Amino acid sequence: MNTKLKKDIALIPTLMALSLMLPVITWHGIGYSSADAAGWFQRSGSLVVLCSAIMEYVLFKITWAYTPVCGTSKQTTHGRRLPVSPTYLRLIESLKYVTAAIAISGTVIWGYGDLIHLALY
Repeated sequence: MNTKLKKDIALIPTLMALSLMLPVITWHGIGYSSADAAGWFQRSGSLVVLCSAIMEYVLFKITWAYTPVCGTSKQTTHGRRLPVSPTYLRLIESLKYVTAAIAISGTVIWGYGDLIHLALY
C-alpha cells in the first residue's frame, strides 16, 4: 500500500471523530453561554454534513484510483489505477455507509437541532 493511500485513509477517522465530537460539544454548551446551546447544536449539523461530504469525496477518490489486486486484470498495468488489497476496498465500502449515516444525522441536526435540543435538554 502506498503512502498516498495511507494518508487518504488516515484522513477519514480524523474527520469522523470531528463530526461526532462537534454535536456533543455544542449540546452541552462548552465554551459559550448554555442559553444559546440549542442554536449552536443546530449549527453543528452543518459542520457534520461538511465533514461527511469531505469524507465521501476522499472515499470515492480512493475507490476510483485503486482497483483490487487480480492476476488476470489488465486494468492495473495501465498506470491509471493502482493495485490495492481487497480487504482495504471492503473497508472503504463499509466506511461509505458509515459516512452516509453521518451525513443523514448531520442533516437532521442541521434542520431540527434546536427543536431536538429544546425537547430533550
